[in-house]
Amino acid sequence: MKIVELSKDNYALYLQQIAEVHMNAYSKKHLTANFSQQKLEEYYRCLIEASELSSICLDDSSGQNEIGEPLVVGFVIAGSAVSKGVAKFLSLNRLYVFSVLLRKPRFLIEKFFVTIISIVKKSKPSAAKFRLMSISVRSSFQSKGVGKIMLDCFEQGLINHGIKSYGLSVRGENVRAVSFYEKNGFKLEKVSHDSKYYFKNLGQ
Repeated sequence: MKIVELSKDNYALYLQQIAEVHMNAYSKKHLTANFSQQKLEEYYRCLIEASELSSICLDDSSGQNEIGEPLVVGFVIAGSAVSKGVAKFLSLNRLYVFSVLLRKPRFLIEKFFVTIISIVKKSKPSAAKFRLMSISVRSSFQSKGVGKIMLDCFEQGLINHGIKSYGLSVRGENVRAVSFYEKNGFKLEKVSHDSKYYFKNLGQ
């Protein structure tokens, strides 16, 4: 496996495959998994442009995808302001996202309850300033250590940049992801509605 850091000079080469990995790996219970390929590419363009530290994992052993490019088997998107990328995508695609919500009304109901709960019960903000927004592995490469390779490389990158801690959130029902994070040293910080927030210190 080969890890390639994404930058403004190269990320466009991989957007299509990043979106494909997302569609392949994410459950339809996740709103973005219901986006079209084109909108997912736009979504990740916004995220990567707002990210300080993102990378992809390429399979350098078995070859290429159907058009001769190295196969992207996973990606990591992270940063201290990566949520601004989400906000940018939403501002540019309000009508599209609303149309997805109308087709999938359970997301509207979920958003309503989350909003009500956040008003009634104020949640303490996470201590983590740097966030792992997304880590995903193509389903045919899961349970082969790819996630661990990407996470280790990502954390070494954080250390190299002088960042000693970070956080992430995951749906509580995503048992596989929760188990992965807990096995890799993450500590539960808080639970909010159906999401779990984790924190990890990298200092020795």
